[in-house]
Amino acid sequence: MRGHLRGTATDVLPFLVERWAGAFRRHHPDVTIDVPPPYGGSPGAKRLTGGDADFSLQSRELKPSDLEAFTRTFGYGPLLVPISGGSWRHYGFLDALTVVVHRDNPLARITYAEIDAIFSRTRFRGHVPIRTWAELGLAGTRGAAPVNAWAPKPWNGYEEFVRQRVLSVGDRRGEWRDDIGFADLVIPIAGHVAADPNAIGYTGMAFLNDGVRSIAIAERDEGPFVPPSQEDVAAGRYPLSRVFYIVANRAPGSALDPLLLEFMRFILSREGQREIVDHGVFNPLRADQLRATRTLIDAT
Repeated sequence: MRGHLRGTATDVLPFLVERWAGAFRRHHPDVTIDVPPPYGGSPGAKRLTGGDADFSLQSRELKPSDLEAFTRTFGYGPLLVPISGGSWRHYGFLDALTVVVHRDNPLARITYAEIDAIFSRTRFRGHVPIRTWAELGLAGTRGAAPVNAWAPKPWNGYEEFVRQRVLSVGDRRGEWRDDIGFADLVIPIAGHVAADPNAIGYTGMAFLNDGVRSIAIAERDEGPFVPPSQEDVAAGRYPLSRVFYIVANRAPGSALDPLLLEFMRFILSREGQREIVDHGVFNPLRADQLRATRTLIDAT
């Protein structure tokens, strides 16, 4: 096999991409893979839309404006293929998200529907609005107190992840409440929660501090409730674990470029996933994730 692939990558991925490209060339020495700067999510999406790249490696969910530009240009959405898990709590490297409360707050767990009822005005998960701690099962003086919610201000990669994963259902895009506390960045969220016994917020695992406590999360009311432990994130069990994607342009009913398809298959192979382990920052995909992803690309 011979050929040339032009790609883009966000700024946390170039070293891993170099590992994949180098390992792939050992099997296909006549293939060239170029992933030049600038590194970033939106620049990569724009290059893909403009036809200047064959693929884009994204460590964050695509901005709605980038998705709209791609769909407006081609009449269909991009193909998003998960290729690696994120990290547990590496600063700046796609760390898992966590819902935090003040360290003295006894709340131990929360569901997607309850998170939606606290933070969103759309409440597509069907829960009534939650405004006091009694509505989360706490009693006494604590139960009567208001729930003071904190979140990163849109647009932000963290808030887009939570919006897509929790607030949005089907093709309905969730919207934040206007009256929650918005921080310009995700970094200060834990500090705001630590300063207020009645606060709750979500942040990256990399930004925890001593004044807050992470709580277990369940996608469904019946559970299971999973804490953001390193083991559960690495195993893909924790609901707010993250993944990153290789994004490509594939028209419905059409096949991917054979070289790009072969590169994707290599990344998803045992050898390709081993490169993630040896890189030492991100988590490889789990077996069930790999099966689903391989099915996705083989269907092309």
